[in-house]
Amino acid sequence: MISKTKNRLAGITGFLVGLLSVISGSAVLLGLKQPDYIILNWLVIYNVGMGLISIAVGVWIWSVQMLAAKLASYITTAHVVVLLILVSMYVGTSTVAVQSIGAMTFRSIIWVGITLTVWKNK
Repeated sequence: MISKTKNRLAGITGFLVGLLSVISGSAVLLGLKQPDYIILNWLVIYNVGMGLISIAVGVWIWSVQMLAAKLASYITTAHVVVLLILVSMYVGTSTVAVQSIGAMTFRSIIWVGITLTVWKNK
């Protein structure tokens, strides 16, 4: 019972992080929000796309689907790879906003936790 509860909490967390990414990124893409820092359009599109995927995977984790553990691992890997790309772009050039690195760090850490929880409770 405890593992099911942990999976549900992981699912809710993944769903909410995805939803926030979709809302925030969509506002930028639609011109409703104009942050005062460097915007990388590819990163905003990535965040919205991965946000939509995160919403679906959050629902799958909630319903304890076996495929969800692999999908959570893929999301985590994608976020960590993008984080490494952002950090490498930032070093010495400042072509990436610190806010973007912070947000991707947050997503990466959250998804590492979700992935570990789901795999442990599989």
